[in-house]
Amino acid sequence: MENNRVNHFLFELVSPEKPVFSEQVVSVVLPSASGALTVMANHAPLVASIVLGSMYVLTSSGEKLFAVCGGVANITSSGCSVLVERVVVVQHLSFHDLEQRILRVRATLEGDSNDGISHKIEDFFHQLKVGDAGLTEA
Repeated sequence: MENNRVNHFLFELVSPEKPVFSEQVVSVVLPSASGALTVMANHAPLVASIVLGSMYVLTSSGEKLFAVCGGVANITSSGCSVLVERVVVVQHLSFHDLEQRILRVRATLEGDSNDGISHKIEDFFHQLKVGDAGLTEA
């Protein structure tokens, strides 16, 4: 008999202000310092730095998309907790469209001072929060 059961794990996304998302999920794609990192149930333990990027979450009931920046992911065989400095829930952009926006922002960060980078990232997240009807602040 074939086993079509999908394994789930607890995924928690937290900002300094509040918990943003906590649910049993199928998979999560994280923007880590070493590239995109896909987390699934029974993943090997890992701690990863989170960078400016899009976070894709697959649940039994659908998909969730977040724009995130700065933080750390703690991955265990039973779950994944991510603490991020900035997060916006993205509701009406595709993963691809959000990634394209993030790539454009990253391109403008090259060679900037830390203050310049910080301001550009703040501006980007502010635009995501208030500039698009399909985005809501987490």
